[in-house]
Amino acid sequence: MHIIEKLLDLIKTALDKYLIASSIAIVISISIYMLTHNNLSTLSNLDKLLYVVLLFFSSFILILFLEYIWNMIAQHKRKIESIKNKNEEIKNELLNIVDSMNPASRKMLDYFLEHNNTQIVIPSCIEIPYSIQPFCIKNDFQVDHKIYPFNPMNMEQVDWVLNPGVHAIKIKLENSFYQQLKWLRKHNGAISSFN
Repeated sequence: MHIIEKLLDLIKTALDKYLIASSIAIVISISIYMLTHNNLSTLSNLDKLLYVVLLFFSSFILILFLEYIWNMIAQHKRKIESIKNKNEEIKNELLNIVDSMNPASRKMLDYFLEHNNTQIVIPSCIEIPYSIQPFCIKNDFQVDHKIYPFNPMNMEQVDWVLNPGVHAIKIKLENSFYQQLKWLRKHNGAISSFN
């Protein structure tokens, strides 16, 4: 009888801590007991009280397991919703940045996206559009062989040559910004509301 008293104490603790799960487990246990109490031949070694306790703990564990699964599903749904909301915020921020740029800057962005962020060369006497400057990496260098530079206003190579010894600038997008623009194009279909 000492074991049964300990089991009843455990049931009382479970009832205190897990009231809803315990209540459901009690209802299930009573229902199963009412249906099976006359057919105890399969559990002939158990007395009725121990059988009820077994039913309770089985039901209780089942309820806790189902509650755990439910919580995992709800947590997964919240995580997906959070990621979706965060992606929407990032998309809107990027669209605002690109939409605020002048057409020449947007044309440069399109060029870099279409050419895998391959750097271009422009003469050092020409400036790239101001609105794209914070998102570019620029390296000054001295030309060591003939190069056909780009016109940053229309992103076309010019038909005149930079000769060795002339100073020029290599330009490309910062990698993090380039990756964000790639993501934006993939998920939005365009990098700007003007496209």
